[in-house]
Amino acid sequence: MYLMRPIHVKIESEPGGFRPLPQFNEEVRQVVEINADGTGTIRRYVQGFGFRRDVLAYKEAVPLEPDVAEDLLSRIASFFTAGPSCFATDIGDFTLRITFEDGSVLSRTESICMETPTQNGDLGHLIRKAFHRDFLYLFDCGEYEPRYRYALVIFAPGGRTYWYQVPENMHLSPGNKVLVPVGEERKPKMATVQEVHRFSDSDVPMDPDLVKEVLSVVSKQDSSGM
Repeated sequence: MYLMRPIHVKIESEPGGFRPLPQFNEEVRQVVEINADGTGTIRRYVQGFGFRRDVLAYKEAVPLEPDVAEDLLSRIASFFTAGPSCFATDIGDFTLRITFEDGSVLSRTESICMETPTQNGDLGHLIRKAFHRDFLYLFDCGEYEPRYRYALVIFAPGGRTYWYQVPENMHLSPGNKVLVPVGEERKPKMATVQEVHRFSDSDVPMDPDLVKEVLSVVSKQDSSGM
């Protein structure tokens, strides 16, 4: 049991394990931070060219109610100061760092297959619910994997943005040029990806049956000729 008040938590999750080199733009790491003042941060990293990893592709500040942040910090500290270990050789891991009010730090590295039950439900699920982000890996690599992946695109600088669904095997990052169908005739038109998000049934921004899919990613060579 911890004695001092926890004021900051940092969770770095890497689900890679023993697997082939990730594809270009494939997500390879997530970092989630929670502060006692009610601020939260999410950073998502993707595979770069060749062997270059950890290219920052997404960063978001998430406001939390201070009492919610305090509750999460307390539950995380309670669980991991006395909780069990989880070890597996064929998956990735997460590193947890808890900073307490007196400046002391608790660090743990575990396999990313950890069950984190508490009296109020699974700890990972409670964090996802507080952040309203189902895509977070955290301790179990996203047991609550959302069903939908959407890209927010824009056709011209300063113009209106539109949601499109992203096909399962397509890797997208903000800044990518894509071809998307437009209008009833579904005529292909080039757009720029502004954001990429995963959504569950409860927080999807538009009815999936009404949202068209991205057709393809446009290479720099192709886009220069358009």
